Amino acid sequence: MDKNTSEFINQIKNADSSDHLNNYQFIPSDAAGHLKNLLKLKKTKKIDVIRRADLNASSAYQWFDGRRNPNRNALISLGFGFELSLEEMNILLKQSNYSQLYAKNKRDAYIIYSLLHSENKSELEMHLTTNNLEPLYEEK
Repeated sequence: MDKNTSEFINQIKNADSSDHLNNYQFIPSDAAGHLKNLLKLKKTKKIDVIRRADLNASSAYQWFDGRRNPNRNALISLGFGFELSLEEMNILLKQSNYSQLYAKNKRDAYIIYSLLHSENKSELEMHLTTNNLEPLYEEK
């Protein structure tokens, strides 16, 4: 049975010792596992995601296979390749041990805008460039 975060916190709070944590089923913290799950969930292929994300295929395949870990920018690019919602993007980032998108951060606000308005990565890159903000992962 899946437990939500507040239930886990409650159990941790009421645990007699830290040994109790060994009984929990934690989520994986590797990006590759989450990317593979997204492929199934979104019923898409790696190559299609990579093309929509406008990424170097060699690097992206290594991320999908777990041979390398993508940085936050690369994950955001992949999120655009998967055509994720804001909620899905934040879950991907959080479960891959990166900070979620934060609306009070100017760059993140443009990313959020693009997600909420169903824009593609190219449109986002135009917003970032126009506003002198760091572009997303670009290795082609």
